Amino acid sequence: MTVAPEIAPADEKATEPAAEPDEQQSAPPEDRTEQPSVTGTSVGGDNNGTVINQFAPEKEVRANLVEGPVTDDLITHATRAFCRPEKFGRAALILRKRRLVVLSGRSSGRSMAGVRLLIDRNVGTLQRLDPARPLKDFVSSVKRRSGLVGYLWDDHTGTDWAESDGERTLGQLEHTLREMDAYLVVAFNSDVSLRTVPEYVTELIPPPTSDVAHAHLKAKGIPPERCRELLTQIKLSEVLPGYSKPRRGAEVARLLAEVESDQYSFDEVAQTLYRNEDHDVQDWFTENPNAATRALSITVALLEDCPYNDIASAAKKLEDVLTNPENKEIWPYTPPDLFERTRDEKLNNVHATIPPQLGTDYGLTNPERVRFTRPDWGMRLLRYAWKEFDRIRALLHEWLGSLSEELPEDSDAQREVFTRFGKLIAASAEPGPLQWVRPWLETYGSGHHHQIAAITLGALCTNPSYVQTVKDHLNWWARPTARSRYRHAVAIACRAEFGKAYPEFAMKQLGRLTKNCDSRLRALIPPAVRELLQEPSNRSLVLSSLAFWLAGGGAQARAMAYKCSIDALSLNQAPVTFASREESAIRMIFAALMTNTTYRPAVIKNLAVWSSWSVSGPHTVANQALLRILFTGDPSFVRRLGYDLRRYIESNEEGSRNLARQLALTLKDI
Repeated sequence: MTVAPEIAPADEKATEPAAEPDEQQSAPPEDRTEQPSVTGTSVGGDNNGTVINQFAPEKEVRANLVEGPVTDDLITHATRAFCRPEKFGRAALILRKRRLVVLSGRSSGRSMAGVRLLIDRNVGTLQRLDPARPLKDFVSSVKRRSGLVGYLWDDHTGTDWAESDGERTLGQLEHTLREMDAYLVVAFNSDVSLRTVPEYVTELIPPPTSDVAHAHLKAKGIPPERCRELLTQIKLSEVLPGYSKPRRGAEVARLLAEVESDQYSFDEVAQTLYRNEDHDVQDWFTENPNAATRALSITVALLEDCPYNDIASAAKKLEDVLTNPENKEIWPYTPPDLFERTRDEKLNNVHATIPPQLGTDYGLTNPERVRFTRPDWGMRLLRYAWKEFDRIRALLHEWLGSLSEELPEDSDAQREVFTRFGKLIAASAEPGPLQWVRPWLETYGSGHHHQIAAITLGALCTNPSYVQTVKDHLNWWARPTARSRYRHAVAIACRAEFGKAYPEFAMKQLGRLTKNCDSRLRALIPPAVRELLQEPSNRSLVLSSLAFWLAGGGAQARAMAYKCSIDALSLNQAPVTFASREESAIRMIFAALMTNTTYRPAVIKNLAVWSSWSVSGPHTVANQALLRILFTGDPSFVRRLGYDLRRYIESNEEGSRNLARQLALTLKDI
């Protein structure tokens, strides 16, 4: 086994990279989603005097066909809250017979049905495929994996699909799947013709949305009798008409569950359930033309759940901007009425309140957090204001840029605010979404603005049409020769929801960032890896990527991998149980750590600590499973590990008795 040579950890001996050149080696073409903009675009010259755009990507990224594992949340929903659509049985029969099924029927819950179909085939791994790649790429791109694998290819764009070649294409897929011992579920999001392949197709018919709502309420742990009682309190014919989509049933269940958990009253939820599109928002803006009231409502919509004092301060700044955008002040000056309205009157006017603080004494130091009295009111209000009052967009963007410096960097409040802003842009389907990110990266120089740019960029991917554009730019910015501000933004974006949605792409970019890695990146990459590990289905991917960094990366990549491996293996926490597909990566990582004189003592000490925790029982199986993985690997590594453990046990006889006992039991079992 090839292991990484000994080097110091990243925070000790890794040197700063050389200064980055102002000119890039090649001129990237224009952004594929928007026209070039002068504002926020850095323009420079190469050695030949050619003007280049340093912001746009070089070319479309050919990302891995496998985007990453199906999230545990979706698997849990498909297991506990699944409501079978009509013809689900036929789909299951086709999948079992042909290893492949194409689901048709818009708004019938095809993604959830696809996950459930694969779960019912008892697959060991569930993987999601890139919907922008053509079907023929499956044959050449997907590698055989150990164990039975299920692939979900939902929202497929129908790239390169031809009705005349449909039977041949699906026939090749079926043959490949049989050779791989795998299953595949495909669902197109475009109107492709499937008349020539009826033997592969099932048109699902959605179940009654009331049944979907009941299933989701039951999955939230609410007793069946209480589920039926909650549903009888609403007018099902109005809230869940026959033409409504399954996701509407899930949404109604979410709102009723918030009533059950006392987050909102039934009357507050009813205003959302029975609303007629966004007429209530339109009526509110008509009834409240005052700039101060509108500024407060927009501020609460973006900063919901933040303390009132922070919201009031930000709302006053936004009011000044909206009142006089040119000079940010009102002239001639008129003294305000300081006793015009109380705090509660202001909040009530925008449908907001301060919920009672349970278990705390009222005081000026107590952060009283503000929320709307109606669920989903904030995002609906933002979408309406953004759509109807387009002249305030640039002002809101500038105000948010100044607001970012007041929010703590890398705080929950900062992530929430700019995730909402990114989702607002995504929901509005802006033709040039990156124009709202570009100034924060190009014009401003602070880390706060780079942080909010990355958070906003990741939130844009809630609109599927933006995903490829975001990937193109992140891939371009992750180059070793790119400016540091762009590379920092990539690391932050990979840590946010974008990285969790596309883990394979995120780990690839993080690996590229380990080259020419500055001190800021050395602080950003480990948290990004740690966040990806929070999704249990990503553990195999992260561990194999770290093993690759250790085995094939440069000195800086290995140094970063050492630091990330400590978190990945939970060496600072309790032991975890690893899947069989992760064993090879575990051995490689431990081999590298054990050959590093800096980390070897920490690894051995933590093995002893884990053994002491295992005395009570909960961690015994996990610790012995880990020892078994380590002692069934490469013989040379086993001899080295055995020698180091024996020396530690002999020199720490009192503190290593449990380790010696578990080691003896493991070796006897082997």
